[in-house]
Amino acid sequence: MVTDAQSQLQVLSGLDNMAAKHLTAAAYLTFCNLGVIEYPLAALDHFNAGNHFTEWSLTSPHCFYQGQITSKGLPDGRGTRIKNGGLQIGHIKLGKAHGGFIKIRQEGTLQIGVYKNDRADGHWIVIKPDQKKFSLYYENGVLI
Repeated sequence: MVTDAQSQLQVLSGLDNMAAKHLTAAAYLTFCNLGVIEYPLAALDHFNAGNHFTEWSLTSPHCFYQGQITSKGLPDGRGTRIKNGGLQIGHIKLGKAHGGFIKIRQEGTLQIGVYKNDRADGHWIVIKPDQKKFSLYYENGVLI
């Protein structure tokens, strides 16, 4: 049985190398400045027993994924995705973002918050590349 700590290490393994190869220069600079990544919290309403782990694979053009998947290959649980030069680290429920997330956008903006059924929900912290920091609040994907 894989422990929680082992699962976190699996999902983040090889990330340094993948980030160097596939993130934009601005996103990579933000990634390098993060230091040690503390994995976001899971949603309390999702339990993914029986899932297995897949290593880095190209899932669509310009999108690499590593993390937990269902028996049918659908991302479900902890996952890391590099897509179009940006990075997403967080929790997924049957292919949709669900739980805590860390995102680095292509231009280097860092976003930390929660998704609920693939929609931003609650408090998000946003840090721009120039280090300006602000908060956003979402309700069911709508900025309030």
